[in-house]
Amino acid sequence: MRSGTMSGRATLANAFVAGFIAVLVFHQGAATIVHLAGLSPNAPFPFSPTRPFGVPLIWSWAFWGGVWGILYSFAAQRFPRGLFYWGAAFLFGAIVPVLVL
Repeated sequence: MRSGTMSGRATLANAFVAGFIAVLVFHQGAATIVHLAGLSPNAPFPFSPTRPFGVPLIWSWAFWGGVWGILYSFAAQRFPRGLFYWGAAFLFGAIVPVLVL
């Protein structure tokens, strides 16, 4: 392996971690701002249990954000280059997950 390159596993792990952290920082950060502005009664970082295993909701969302990060890493390779790249990245990384959620 050449210096400065990563294996496929490391790349997938990085994509998962990036998606996981993005949920905690950006998704829940936005939820915090909306809640503090009085626009949503839902408090950020919910720890209510999910079914069937009782995992706190925030960790479930962060896990699925990590899965989305992996999907994003595969899809981003096919995005058009140039200015359209950023539009496609924004749609796939910010808009589509909200619609799915």
